[in-house]
Amino acid sequence: MNSVLQCLTHTAPLAELCLRDVDVSSSSDIQQQLDPIAATQAHIKRALTVAHSALQPKWHARNLKAINRRFRLGRQEDAHEYLRCVLDAMHESFLKHIKPKPPPELAATTFVQRIFGGKLRSQIICEGVDYTSSTIDPFLDLSLEINKANSLAKALQHFTAAEVLDGDNRYRCPKNSKLVRAHKRISIDEAPNVLTVHLKRFDFFGRGHKLSKKVE
Repeated sequence: MNSVLQCLTHTAPLAELCLRDVDVSSSSDIQQQLDPIAATQAHIKRALTVAHSALQPKWHARNLKAINRRFRLGRQEDAHEYLRCVLDAMHESFLKHIKPKPPPELAATTFVQRIFGGKLRSQIICEGVDYTSSTIDPFLDLSLEINKANSLAKALQHFTAAEVLDGDNRYRCPKNSKLVRAHKRISIDEAPNVLTVHLKRFDFFGRGHKLSKKVE
């Protein structure tokens, strides 16, 4: 929790938004007591404007269920999962007070999406057939394998590298309904203003241990 809140506090666009004299949240005073946006804004303001040696994230600790119903105080949780849940909770809280319910294209313009949101393009190109499948999906962070990468740049190269679908893993082409050799590739179609990267430090396919090596 602390590491996630520290990262959010020092995310420049979010910090600038929270330091304004207006409330980011549109909740009423009573609702703000349970509002993750109001609580996070207050935490960032205290962290960046009040002189102190330490800051206790009391609201976030006491209201874990407002972030995710499965979270329990004192139980170890994954920092990446907590970050995703905090961002999702703020996104949903912002939309909750907009009536009528906004369409998806408008919902994708909340401050969470404007700061952290990007788009991935997934392509499958069939060999010997004039067919390409291309889909666009939104993302808030990238989870990168580091077992074969010593730098963030190398991990991104592996993430966007083309995968050959062949043999037992051939692709059934919708154009001719046949199994064909194909190339699958994921690329960043629209980069976010702030790219959040999750490094996968557990090697589940090896000895199941944590990867503690330095990633530049």
